[in-house]
Amino acid sequence: MPRATKVETPAPARPRLVSKSETKSTRTKPGASPESLHEMITKRAYELFLQDGAVHGRHVEHWVRAEQEIMATAQPTKKVAASTAS
Repeated sequence: MPRATKVETPAPARPRLVSKSETKSTRTKPGASPESLHEMITKRAYELFLQDGAVHGRHVEHWVRAEQEIMATAQPTKKVAASTAS
């Protein structure tokens, strides 16, 4: 009787720790790719985690705050054209 072959499933990806040299704040340019935005948010959330004393259990708060900060800088600012009245 043939043996059943065991199918191995890959382990889920684990979060990558960011070195101190990588935690410097970087700002995004308008039109940045979603991957780079995600990476920037990840780095900023980690910075906030460290600034908060590396307290575990507040990851959602750190992520939301980082997302808000990064997305605010990613939004192109609209310049209001000066109206010239004659």
